[in-house]
Amino acid sequence: MIPIIDGDVIAHLSCKNRWMNENGERLISLDQGEYQFSKEEDEAYLNKCWFEFKKLMKSISDITFNDDYLMAVKGDENYRDTIYCDYKANRRKDPNKRNNFVPVLRMKAAQELNAVEAHGRETDDLLRMWAEQARAVGEPYVIVSVDKDLDCIPGKHYNIKKNIFYDVSELYATRFFYQQLMSGDPTDNIPGIWKCGPKTAERALLNIDDEVEMQTIVVEAYITAYGENWYDMLLSNGKMLYLQKHEHDFFSIDDWYIVDALGRPVSVAEPEVSEVPLEAAVLEQSETQTPRPSPSPSPKVCVAPAPKEVPSCTTPMPDMASRPSPKPFMGSVPKKV
Repeated sequence: MIPIIDGDVIAHLSCKNRWMNENGERLISLDQGEYQFSKEEDEAYLNKCWFEFKKLMKSISDITFNDDYLMAVKGDENYRDTIYCDYKANRRKDPNKRNNFVPVLRMKAAQELNAVEAHGRETDDLLRMWAEQARAVGEPYVIVSVDKDLDCIPGKHYNIKKNIFYDVSELYATRFFYQQLMSGDPTDNIPGIWKCGPKTAERALLNIDDEVEMQTIVVEAYITAYGENWYDMLLSNGKMLYLQKHEHDFFSIDDWYIVDALGRPVSVAEPEVSEVPLEAAVLEQSETQTPRPSPSPSPKVCVAPAPKEVPSCTTPMPDMASRPSPKPFMGSVPKKV
């Protein structure tokens, strides 16, 4: 069983609070912004963090009985930033509160532990791509993280913080993604449907086993909430939430039965198509892998290549100020067309 590791989580878990001891007692009474650590203190802290990182990696090896692994860490840019300028805006911390050693651990992991940097996309995208490749060749795998967003990936998971294994079925993974489309993700600043939290979304899709029916419920909920802007909001949210299965895999709703039945809004312009290159695959795909069927019609996606500098928002979310106020989701959407 090969571990597919979220290296960002390992880096964050390895960087313990410098201001508190293990008992939660403050070591330094001054405000964080007023205290300057010495070079020697920084070096000692970095060594301690790196030791913790390798210790966690060793624990993964021990519990999976495998010295091999695939690990991804954050790279440069993310195509989602060109779709929605405020993507993860609520994670932009005060510099005084940011742990600047996390990026250093990512870099060391790439240089010394063969971690792959996810340039142009999310770390989570690489994890799902590797999981799909492993499934294609019949290689057992386990997703190692603490991030519940990865529950859209079927298979075995290991929560390294809680030290527990759990299994995610195909049905649960599919339903979980459609629940995310309804509830959004406040952690990443993705709006979803107003007043439709995770529990409400879960109830709306409870006992729904058919993916077409899930799509119908989601679309009807977006129409109720956003009116004529439902298509734009659903497509934008989906592009941010969806994890890629392969490097050319981007979210689209044009092949959904309910969208085809309703008709694509004429106001929706066809975007330019641009592809983000994927790093060299670490796990080889089988030559006998069953090819993915092409959706009909073939969707076009709005993805900008990863530039050298942070781009301006070239394809922003629909103007939230100009659209009508969304209606709260009451959980009474029809289940069939």
